[in-house]
Amino acid sequence: MRERDTRSAARMRRPIEVQYHSPGVLGWRMGRMTDFGWEGARLTGAEALEPEMALEIRFVMPGAEGLDVLKAKVVWSRALRGTPSKHEHGIVFTSAASKVQQTISAAIRYVLQSRKSDEAGAERRRSTRMRRVSEASYHEVGHESTGWRPANVVNLSVHGMQFKTAALLKSGEMIELRLPSADGDQPIVMRGRVVWSQVVPDQNVNYGVEFIAPAPGHEERFEALVQWMTTS
Repeated sequence: MRERDTRSAARMRRPIEVQYHSPGVLGWRMGRMTDFGWEGARLTGAEALEPEMALEIRFVMPGAEGLDVLKAKVVWSRALRGTPSKHEHGIVFTSAASKVQQTISAAIRYVLQSRKSDEAGAERRRSTRMRRVSEASYHEVGHESTGWRPANVVNLSVHGMQFKTAALLKSGEMIELRLPSADGDQPIVMRGRVVWSQVVPDQNVNYGVEFIAPAPGHEERFEALVQWMTTS
């Protein structure tokens, strides 16, 4: 079987940890499997394996002790570019089809559940961070005597932000925004331009603001805030 044959059989591209060995030749080793389906997979490990070498593979995941150890055969092998200490192998499963389907299906379910858990955790972390910067304040440039007014942040990026407030602002108006910093130190001050507005049911107005520039001395702190907000 050529390299593209094992790739065409793939069902799951995300990696999963496995242990593998060649009976009588190679003891159990840790590896990672990707592009795996009922026919075959890609196996990454530290050893260079010879084509036609017989392998046994078991998955490292909860409940794996109740699954069959799968038999497989190496069909191609190569050193990974830039990491000669790691090798990638194309393998085909040689166990009975029913055993392969049961074991691979369980592995795919585990990877999918893990992915959902990771995404849910990342979303919870992002939501927590948004709540921590949700309370901002602003004032119109040239009207500083009115003081800082409260604003509720809806979303934030390096280019601008959306916030809600009860006050009325004109399209094109220049404002200064004061945002909490990621380190809890002094607030970050940004200057921006109102580019759109939308009345919402809670009697507030949503405003979209395009950032023009941070106040002098606030550039790096604003970049740190955006990185903190967007990193999962």
